[in-house]
Amino acid sequence: MAEIVKVKWTDASFNSDYWTTEELRDKKVLTGETVGYLVVDDKEKVVLAMEGYSDGEWRRISTIPKINIQEITRYRVRGKGQGSISQL
Repeated sequence: MAEIVKVKWTDASFNSDYWTTEELRDKKVLTGETVGYLVVDDKEKVVLAMEGYSDGEWRRISTIPKINIQEITRYRVRGKGQGSISQL
């Protein structure tokens, strides 16, 4: 199974409403955080999955461009129960 990570990233947005130029100047860029299994980590992107299966397939996928990533925090899983996940 892949390692568990938390990715902090800058989000892009789309809105089809009408906006004035002044409203757009005041619009904030949002930061998101996604936690999951790190499936792919290459030059261009990271791919996280929420679910992994014994046949090697993944579900509930998030693909985050590297250019948007602010920080990656890696976690270690040590058995079951309280305190079984710790930050590396």
